[in-house]
Amino acid sequence: KAIAKNDLKSFWQHLIDEPVKEGNTNVQPTSNAMLYSQIGEKEKVLSNLELAFENHDENLPEINAEPTFDSIRNEIRFAEIVRKIGLK
Repeated sequence: KAIAKNDLKSFWQHLIDEPVKEGNTNVQPTSNAMLYSQIGEKEKVLSNLELAFENHDENLPEINAEPTFDSIRNEIRFAEIVRKIGLK
């Protein structure tokens, strides 16, 4: 419905909220970070990436090549995460 209304922010937010409503706690923090990036929630993106680091999220090494994170590459917290996982 959100796509049909050309309301992509609602679409991305739905993808974030739906697993929580269904009680699915197995969503990887990097996945949530990517979704939050789509709606411009930089703080939530960075918080989820930090959580991904703490939880040893297997998808974390891909963040340096993922275009979704281009908007936060200059953020100090992003650079710190990249450094901690040994990508820079």
